[in-house]
Amino acid sequence: MGYPVLTDLLKWPSALFYSCLLLIYTPLLWATNSPMTTIEHNNFMRLQYIKAIKASQSDELGLYQQYVNTLKQYPLLPYLQYSHLTEHFDSINNQDVDNFLQLYGDTIIGNKLRYIWLMQAVKEKNWQRFKAFDSGSVENDEIDCARALANNDSHPKTITRLWLRFSNNPVSCQILYSHWLQYGVINEDLVWQRFIGLLSSNQNDRAEQLFFFLNQQDQQYGATLLNAAKNSGHETAVIDYLALAVADEKYSAFGIKKLAEHSPILAIELYPNLRIAEQEQEITQFYLAWHLAEHSPEKAYQWLQATNEKAASTQLIGYKIRLALSTNNWPRVEQHIQQLPASEQQTPRWQYWLLRSRQKMLPLQPKQWQAGYVALSQQRNYYGLLAAYRAGKNLNFNQQTPVTNEPLLTGHGLLQLSPPLRRAAELSFFGAEELAALEWRQGIDGLTTQQVLSAAQTAADNGDYRRSIETIIQAKLWDYLGLRFPRHYQAEVAKTSRLFNLEQPWLFALIRQESLFDANALSANGAVGLLQLYLPKLAKSNSLLQQAVLTDPETNLYLGGTQLEQLLDKYQQNYPLAAIAYHLGTQPVERWLRNAEEIADVDQWIETIPHKKYRRYTQNIITFSAIYGHLIGSNIDLSVAMIMPEKPAEASLNETTAKATTPR
Repeated sequence: MGYPVLTDLLKWPSALFYSCLLLIYTPLLWATNSPMTTIEHNNFMRLQYIKAIKASQSDELGLYQQYVNTLKQYPLLPYLQYSHLTEHFDSINNQDVDNFLQLYGDTIIGNKLRYIWLMQAVKEKNWQRFKAFDSGSVENDEIDCARALANNDSHPKTITRLWLRFSNNPVSCQILYSHWLQYGVINEDLVWQRFIGLLSSNQNDRAEQLFFFLNQQDQQYGATLLNAAKNSGHETAVIDYLALAVADEKYSAFGIKKLAEHSPILAIELYPNLRIAEQEQEITQFYLAWHLAEHSPEKAYQWLQATNEKAASTQLIGYKIRLALSTNNWPRVEQHIQQLPASEQQTPRWQYWLLRSRQKMLPLQPKQWQAGYVALSQQRNYYGLLAAYRAGKNLNFNQQTPVTNEPLLTGHGLLQLSPPLRRAAELSFFGAEELAALEWRQGIDGLTTQQVLSAAQTAADNGDYRRSIETIIQAKLWDYLGLRFPRHYQAEVAKTSRLFNLEQPWLFALIRQESLFDANALSANGAVGLLQLYLPKLAKSNSLLQQAVLTDPETNLYLGGTQLEQLLDKYQQNYPLAAIAYHLGTQPVERWLRNAEEIADVDQWIETIPHKKYRRYTQNIITFSAIYGHLIGSNIDLSVAMIMPEKPAEASLNETTAKATTPR
């Protein structure tokens, strides 16, 4: 579940602040009947909360209960009681946990206590207790496996679902797998499938442990694969494996896919000699073509078309379209789009590329494509934007603003909408932002549109732009562009724009994509701030100093602007290319450009990027920049953004200044 320990609430705020709080508000316990202000009351309750946690930690149970009695209306009372139970975890019983869950079973912290109590039951192999407390509200691999153990579930669907998971290896799953193997409920094919799955996910040690449960023939093939996985002569070992597997469809698909990772040309040469199970054929063909396309998209397309001219799967047809785009084969683009299911053909993506292919093939017959572009331009999305550009029309932004027949709630009025929102506010005060975000998301569910808008506006007014954006997205209020696309840090953006000659809509779009306007954003790989920067040398010596420097909006934008300026120089002022190079570094971008030398338009090049998440990232940057252009009254010029650079500049870049997080 990943929640922080609740007693760590004492560590989140600064010690100095709470020392002052103690000095100021302790006398209030003995004060006369003078009324406290709301702020004084809130701080007094927070102080009581802290004292209650300390009393629980020092086993002063009578004092702890006194504080609990004064905190009956305090939003974080469930967290206090959770903290008390976990502090005394070895001495609590089913009744204690059940009493807590009766009050708070549907809360974030209620699910947390349920989870750790279930895991304690797993540890003790107390399956009766597990079943008594398992409400089905907690789901992950560990709990799913424990649930199967507790219910002695060996239904074929359960076995297939749990046995073929490879992401992690929790203790409950280890026990379950051993149980199934011991009692023979796992058939030989499933053992082999798991063995192959573990090898495919580079979990060689776990595959080796399973090796001895393979049948004799599978062990013969498996030993060759384990040798291939362990030794540097990988290609030779895989060929040896294929020599064994050539006539057996059970084994051949995995081997040819592994060979394609290292030598796709050799893989397609060997492919006709193999027997591949019918249900494996198209995914295997896709895999081989995907790896071959890294060397030559044209060869990949020719091979795929010769091997499977009438592909059935939407995935494989879509890939053929992208390969045809990479070689400017417009008749094939149209042909393959028409092979898609009717519902797929009607998506904005394929509508646009069908129109584009007709425009390319019939440039002097605008009746074949112009009206289609105009119709598609009514949709506010990436392909609608491209269609508007091709038709010479303005995109329909369809922007809405909050209605005024119900006033926006703020402050106390907003927090009264739901207990989770009140808990979120208090957790944010203590700096427990991860928990606060979970409570906030729960609190948003069930609110009216106007109440959601109130919550989003309040978050923005408090400087929590990420939460404001995520609130609008959670409620799917797509047309409220002012809240979905904030324009904060305007002075810093304007200054960076002037210093590095950057267009403001593109810079706003990059901030929105990289950090959701969270100046304190910290990614898993250490990228910091609005433009997700990191300084490796500084990080090694003082990571706290790094964060302090890079969370300053002006500094972050200055350093990110420096990098973006260099990339724009390299890619001839093409913002989409500069943006994806900013996000990934220049090496993959250079590789994709080398494979697209015949492509003249950036939209066409983006569609050929091999990885969906990087295509989506680049598309988002273009779409967001158009929206920001509309919002700030400075529309972007797509005529420049859509032209591919003739040839990337040769000057090398220092790529250590900026790195990005996973695309959002």
